[in-house]
Amino acid sequence: GPGRVMTIACKHGAAAAAAPGRVILPCVAMAPPSLFDFILSRDLAEGVCIAGCAERDCFNRLGGTWTEARIARTRDPFLRARVSRDRLRTVWAGPTEGARL
Repeated sequence: GPGRVMTIACKHGAAAAAAPGRVILPCVAMAPPSLFDFILSRDLAEGVCIAGCAERDCFNRLGGTWTEARIARTRDPFLRARVSRDRLRTVWAGPTEGARL
């Protein structure tokens, strides 16, 4: 139905707990942009939320930086042009910042 969002979450961030529609990875940078394209093009969700560690305290040091650069299409692997940036959201929040989700 409307409002379906799949969350790709870092196991060290605020979205580390299991929940419907949530995939938890050791680091969100492990999710290639082609995964976001797959989720959206196959109509598995209407949007994708990428929820990583707090920007100031990334567990894997550059996970958030690399993810943002890939989404901005400035770092390989790039987000495909056919993927609308409007259908992606990023949230950078540490384990105690659940309210930011």
